[in-house]
Amino acid sequence: MSKGQRKIQIRITDDDFLTLEKKSTSLGLKPASLLKKIAVSIINGNAVSDKIKPYYSTCYNKKLSTKLNDELSEALKKEAAKNGWSLSKEMRFRLASSLVDDPSFYPDEVKELRAARNAIDVLGRNLHYIIRPLRKLAFMRNFGKTLLNKEPP
Repeated sequence: MSKGQRKIQIRITDDDFLTLEKKSTSLGLKPASLLKKIAVSIINGNAVSDKIKPYYSTCYNKKLSTKLNDELSEALKKEAAKNGWSLSKEMRFRLASSLVDDPSFYPDEVKELRAARNAIDVLGRNLHYIIRPLRKLAFMRNFGKTLLNKEPP
């Protein structure tokens, strides 16, 4: 391994490996080369999509390895540390999310979405309690006008 490159290993299921192997073979690459291209495209901000099942399995029994340069390795380590994940978990997440069409969110993004939803719910309740008395007041005014306009029997 030349200076300035890092070796990174990941584990995936046998089914995922076969899918990865088919995809990489169809592109004329080995699985490790495809993973490197995907990692580089993620770092460069490009997206890769394909119909591959999500990675959410906890059974990672296929070991793959790839070589990365220092810049790419450090960027992945920084992102893993930012998310509180191991380097392997960060790579699995990024690889899987780049290969599937449905969006995958980091745990902190899910927390933000929940907090935003809760804030909107609180705002809605507050508006409801502000508007409810106004509706009652408008109803009473209309009811009073109706009674005043009604002719006696």
